[in-house]
Amino acid sequence: MKNLKFVFFALLLEILTLNTQAQKLLPTGTIIPVRLVTEAVSNTRDTVLAVVDSDVIVDDSLVIIKGGTPVQVTTLRRKAGIWGRPGKLMLSFINTRSVDNQIIPLTGSYMRTGQNDYANACGISALLCAVTGIGVVYGFFVKGEEVELQRNYVFYNQAFTVGELPIKAQKMNNK
Repeated sequence: MKNLKFVFFALLLEILTLNTQAQKLLPTGTIIPVRLVTEAVSNTRDTVLAVVDSDVIVDDSLVIIKGGTPVQVTTLRRKAGIWGRPGKLMLSFINTRSVDNQIIPLTGSYMRTGQNDYANACGISALLCAVTGIGVVYGFFVKGEEVELQRNYVFYNQAFTVGELPIKAQKMNNK
C-alpha cells in the first residue's frame, strides 16, 4: 500500500512537471549576451567572472536564466610596454549552463588593444637625441595604454552557441 501511494505521488508529480518543462532544441548560433561581474584589465592576472545578461528564450520557453548562470571565460593578456607598446586584452567565451544544468558550449571572443604611443616615443627620442645626444633613453620610459573593461560591461554579439542541443526548458507563463 505504501508503494502504491509512492507511485501515485510520483506519477502526479511527473504530470505536474510535464506542463512546466518541454524538450526544446537550442539552435546553433543563438546569441548569448554576457555581462562582466569583475573588471578585466590587461596588466593583471585576476580571474574574470561573467554571467548571462538576459534570459534566453526559445519558442516561448526559458532555456538560460539571466544573472545566475555563470559563463566560463578565458583571457589572453599583454601588458603595455616600453617604446609605447599598447596593452592587449582578449576574452574567449567557453561555456555556460542551461535551466536543466546542462553545459552549453559557446564560441566567440572579444579583443581590445590600448592606445599605441610608439610614434610619440620615437619622435621625442629623436628630438632629444639631436639636442642632447641621449634621447634614445626616453623611449624606454614611454608606455602604451593599458586596456580596462569595467564591471557590468556587456557583450551583446560576441558569444554564440556551438551546436544544436536538446534542453528541458521551462515554459513561460503567458499573462
